[in-house]
Amino acid sequence: MYPLTTAWTLYRETKKLNTHSTTVDKNRWQKHIAPYFEEKPIEEITSLEITHFRMHLERKGLSPQSVTNILGLLRRVIKRAAKLECYKGPIPFFEMPRFDNRRMRYLTSDEAHLLLEALRERSEQWHDIASFALYTGMRAGEIFGLTTSHLNLKTGHVLVTGTKTGKDRIIPLNTLARNTVERCLKGRPNGGLLFPRQDNKSYRLVSPVFAKAVKACRLNDGISDRRNRIVFHSLRHTFASWLVQAGTPLLVVGQLLGHSNLQMTMRYAHLAPDQGALAVEYICEILSSRAA
Repeated sequence: MYPLTTAWTLYRETKKLNTHSTTVDKNRWQKHIAPYFEEKPIEEITSLEITHFRMHLERKGLSPQSVTNILGLLRRVIKRAAKLECYKGPIPFFEMPRFDNRRMRYLTSDEAHLLLEALRERSEQWHDIASFALYTGMRAGEIFGLTTSHLNLKTGHVLVTGTKTGKDRIIPLNTLARNTVERCLKGRPNGGLLFPRQDNKSYRLVSPVFAKAVKACRLNDGISDRRNRIVFHSLRHTFASWLVQAGTPLLVVGQLLGHSNLQMTMRYAHLAPDQGALAVEYICEILSSRAA
């Protein structure tokens, strides 16, 4: 028999995660998974018990996204044990909640300026962190783990590691991002964090400063649908939305965001409804120029 708690320890010791993801996973495990399954062996966790666990989470009033995240962590832990041949299976069936959790709202230019100024008044560092997220489309956890060694100002690129997909990517720095980096690099030791806390350790969660700035700007007033509320992740969504509206191909946007597949990027397709029509007209231009 292979205890689930042993599988969790194995997962934490062998799975490469950034600091933010590690903290989130630990909280989900300790708060929801461990109390329910305790020392139960994986062999005794059936598909039916997974269904009961899902119903247990839903009765606690958790959102469909939260339930999916918790179930996903449990599934990853069990699969990790099987992959490393510590558990021979079977893998129980996980039926995930069906829901549409896509955030469709993005900041306008005026809203972005308003929010960044409100952040500057409260915290220069969180103004820089939020600005960098808007300029690069990076996730909070990716920014928190960013060190000076990830930056190459000669080529104007940032190497993003510890990503959600596990694959590194390179993002070009625009002028505003370079200005932010150059300002933050002053006094930073080589290889040190670009945005450290006061104790020189990395952030694990977004500071309440951000929510206070959003509230001061009244960006969420009258908005009850959580998908349309402005949160830190909205900066990444705004980055992508602006690029698509400017005519950037979805494939390029997906590469910059580090999406694992094009389907994830297709949520932005509605922001450029004329791109397809303009693209096929290019065929006419080619033939017309040849005829001339």
